[in-house]
Amino acid sequence: NLRLGSPVLGHDQTLRLDLSRYQNLVRLSIGGVKKLPNADEFPPNLIKLTIAYTYLEEDPMEVLKKLPKLKILKLGPHSYRGTKMDCSGEYSFLQLEMLQIRHLRELEKVIADEEGMPKLKQVIITNCPSLDMIPEKLAQKYGE
Repeated sequence: NLRLGSPVLGHDQTLRLDLSRYQNLVRLSIGGVKKLPNADEFPPNLIKLTIAYTYLEEDPMEVLKKLPKLKILKLGPHSYRGTKMDCSGEYSFLQLEMLQIRHLRELEKVIADEEGMPKLKQVIITNCPSLDMIPEKLAQKYGE
């Protein structure tokens, strides 16, 4: 397990970390950073990722959908400030089984298609008041 945060840096700083050499790291929590590492800078065997209080401005799914072994993704309070998340694409989230999205007040739209997230079993979405609708792909697994 590893928790990453940057309380010393504050929200105006960018922390660049390359965790790709940590082969045995399978669970990671990230908080307080302004920008996520690139997909190839994450641990290669990462299974569970929790993100909260990062206030990301760029859609985190563009990076996270490329993580080859990720099974559990939890996006917690204030992890993302944008209005749209794109989970679609043929090679998106190939191993993802559980997606949790909580307390993203700005989020209006989640994009998902039949190609992405082929192993998805559970979706939990709570306290996202601006979210207009849940795509059918996610709605089928919602609350299970």
